[in-house]
Amino acid sequence: MKHIVFTKDEELKDLLFNKIEEQECKLITMSYPKCTKKSRIDKELFESVFSDEIVCISIRNVIIGANYRELLKRYATTDVSIESENKPIELPWGEWVNNTNILITHKNNYYLRVYSVDKNCKKYYIYSNGSDIEKEKFKKLDEFLPLEKENDNEQKVIVNNIKLSNINTIEFKDKKIERIFK
Repeated sequence: MKHIVFTKDEELKDLLFNKIEEQECKLITMSYPKCTKKSRIDKELFESVFSDEIVCISIRNVIIGANYRELLKRYATTDVSIESENKPIELPWGEWVNNTNILITHKNNYYLRVYSVDKNCKKYYIYSNGSDIEKEKFKKLDEFLPLEKENDNEQKVIVNNIKLSNINTIEFKDKKIERIFK
């Protein structure tokens, strides 16, 4: 397996832009979890429970470079009549980079468009220094984080736009692209 490393989002953007054809891959991201109104309102309580910043590491299998309409047809559980067009769908926010269906730009940030056909996304919460969250504190974490949304999409195609700065690793069959932190 070929191993490619990057340090800057711009390098990752260039690597992904050359990856136009549809491919399945494993995606590992690291982000700061969004909190509920309760944690924003009761910031003092939140900070007393969690003295260090919390990081969410997500691992999921995704498809990149795909045509959304084609995926809907392929994974439909019911009859779907969707016109097949080989152009990107319109976005509610942002713009496609060079009219592709891989990268989106919005407010000086780049996002990778990924599709999942299963809900198997493993999430791990740790402190930003790498240490584990104690069990009793982890139970309290549920009070502050939003509940996972149920996907009621009957076609079973889940769409996510992942900020490039949150991507740590993309593993294809033949190569692994990995962020090196400096």
